[in-house]
Amino acid sequence: YAKEARELLREGAGAQDILVLLSEELRFEPSEAPEGVLPENEGRIKGLMATLTEYEKISFTELYIEALSELGVTLTEDVLLGSAPRDAVVTYVKNALSDEAYDVFAESLSDPRVAYAKDFKEAAGAVREGVVGYAVLPLEEGGDYRIPAINALIYANDLKILSVTPVFGFDGSADLKCALVASGFAPMPYSPEDDRYLELLIPKASGGEIGAVLMAASAFGAEAYRINSVSFDEETGNESYYSVILKRQGEDFADVLTYLSVFVSGYLPVGIYKNLE
Repeated sequence: YAKEARELLREGAGAQDILVLLSEELRFEPSEAPEGVLPENEGRIKGLMATLTEYEKISFTELYIEALSELGVTLTEDVLLGSAPRDAVVTYVKNALSDEAYDVFAESLSDPRVAYAKDFKEAAGAVREGVVGYAVLPLEEGGDYRIPAINALIYANDLKILSVTPVFGFDGSADLKCALVASGFAPMPYSPEDDRYLELLIPKASGGEIGAVLMAASAFGAEAYRINSVSFDEETGNESYYSVILKRQGEDFADVLTYLSVFVSGYLPVGIYKNLE
């Protein structure tokens, strides 16, 4: 599989497309319970077999990444999610708290400039349409409570969270976090001491995959930081997801992303960021 991937990459295929093809080829099915198992133990044995199958997927991911590395192919977040240069114009609704957040985010951007928006919907749409490169949006308030209307804007416009910072206001009493968002992922600087977060949406329709994702994240050295249920209105009706935020210190999430791309159908990456607190 690794040799095939290297050849496809040389021919111009994208890493994500290769993983999708791989997901269509691989089949990991739990083994049947051995004959002679007592009826009262059958459920336990099936559960054990299913768990072993999930660990086979984790081991495959680790070995696949290792084999690619030996062939000179390194999977990184940028390789898997893509990264393109964008104009450093940042839009936001002008107020003291957004000004404070912009000043923080601007430190990591090259030649940042501001274009004010009349409301959050206009700001999100300007990013989606490529009119500006980034937007600053309020994200959480009142002790890590995600603002539902902003969540819906990020989802509807397919925006990605690149960075998060708390803002305190003139008197230090504000309880708000703001996000820097863009139409796609972009490399943001971090150090080995930084806590980093990978935010995902996993369709509830995928069934038991949420448990497998948490098992895999733990095996790769990440931890579950927050798990919520969210719903969004779409043309086909209301869609429900698990919102999962994984945390790890100062490391790339390429292993988790590789696992997700191969083994979790319909997952959506929402953000990779560090808290600038």
